Amino acid sequence: MKNRPTIRLEYINPVNLTRYEVDYADDWRYQKLFQWLQISPSYRLAHDIATKKLDRSTVTLPRDFDQVERTYTAFGDVYEIFFAEWWYKRAQFCFKNSTELKISELARLHQDQTLDATFVEELRGALDNYENTDRMQQGNPETLFLAVPITSSRKEMLKLLSDYIATNIRQFPPPITTNNAQWKLIKDKTRERTLDIDMRVFINRCQNPDVPLYYIGNISGVAPHHETDSEIKDRNIVGPARRNMEILTSRHLNRAYCRAENAARGKFPSLDPLPEDPNRPSFDYEEQEKHLQKHENWKRARNFVGRFVKSKNFGDRVKQMNSKPKSTSDK
Repeated sequence: MKNRPTIRLEYINPVNLTRYEVDYADDWRYQKLFQWLQISPSYRLAHDIATKKLDRSTVTLPRDFDQVERTYTAFGDVYEIFFAEWWYKRAQFCFKNSTELKISELARLHQDQTLDATFVEELRGALDNYENTDRMQQGNPETLFLAVPITSSRKEMLKLLSDYIATNIRQFPPPITTNNAQWKLIKDKTRERTLDIDMRVFINRCQNPDVPLYYIGNISGVAPHHETDSEIKDRNIVGPARRNMEILTSRHLNRAYCRAENAARGKFPSLDPLPEDPNRPSFDYEEQEKHLQKHENWKRARNFVGRFVKSKNFGDRVKQMNSKPKSTSDK
């Protein structure tokens, strides 16, 4: 399988800067947030409810599901969309830290021009564009739509606008200083490589839900010094190394779940302990694999192939490990 082309913010920034007037320093956390939302069971539940695939009255929701729905309202669908499109249209506006208000011209009706169907259609397109770019960028401010006659002098036009404002606008909303500034990535010592390992282990577990954990650790490159040949069954020979690999692999899976569920609650990248909640959905690896494959098929149909995190030296490691264990009896 080919590697997935990497879309990093250094390639997106120039477009943002000219089209949306939004720019960021390159930060790998943005794309990782997109990926970890994709695998969160709680975020998937919010998506299914929002898209009417699931009736919320038929499921028992986690106690803090309002936080998940708040996150979904902000970031939306992450399953049938490319990262670049998601970033352009939605995510970038959630992280903007300053807002510059400006007037946007939607249409201009020339003297003696009539409101024909073509003009109305162009106006509708301009309104859609304003709603999805300029207004969103400015923090969705309270907005006034006026038909302003273009007079023979600037002074006369300014007086018309000033008189209208003085007469018709009595209350003003509080100033907008941030645009969804509550959405901030956690800047700590977490390394990108650490998240990649967790994701590799998760994906390999989804692809191989019934094999022993040490095998998942082997093909994921968790700890090469603990790798063992799956053909060796004598625990006296491979027992300690195999057990250590199982412990490390289980730890990566637990961290993957914790990161994904914290991301669904607006905290990323975070390993904050999740509160005890029997209603919070857990990883169903077989179901997760179906979702991953569905996303892969969606990308492939658009000539964009490859898992978003490819297993480290996956093909070579599978060859080295001989055949896959057929059961979990020695797990």
